[in-house]
Amino acid sequence: MTTSSTITWLPAAWCDEIVPAGLLKSPDHYLELQPDMSWHLCFPDDHYEAGNASYRMPVEHGQIIEWISNEYLGHRALRIEPDGTYKLDSMFPAHANIFWLPEENECLGGTLKELVAAIREHNDQEGGEYTVAASWWSAVCSKRLEIREGHPVRFVDCAGAS
Repeated sequence: MTTSSTITWLPAAWCDEIVPAGLLKSPDHYLELQPDMSWHLCFPDDHYEAGNASYRMPVEHGQIIEWISNEYLGHRALRIEPDGTYKLDSMFPAHANIFWLPEENECLGGTLKELVAAIREHNDQEGGEYTVAASWWSAVCSKRLEIREGHPVRFVDCAGAS
């Protein structure tokens, strides 16, 4: 069993079935000043996705960006019996809302029960022992970029696009 309680962030536009590893601890950490003095959202130079154009976008003062936050909740040992009953070595926190097998992209669920059904379907109803990971993903929230002379460039909470 492992756990973690760090909240990380990702622009909602970059989130799909495969989420890059190494999300950043603040929306502000995605900001990068360009040589022409414009700003981009991107991963930092030392991130493995730094050169991926899919994860780069220009931004400007006042622009509203939608974000999601994530808390990785660790992994647990899961035993599934041939009759479909299952047991974890210890429970995940109640706010977990996505469960998956780290070694298989085909098996995930919004609940542990959904994950077990996906595992059984993928593995022809057999039982077995698995390592299960879980996270909490937030609803989308909006943040507005503030670029003001003499102040740090940052995202601030806002009500969203109007």
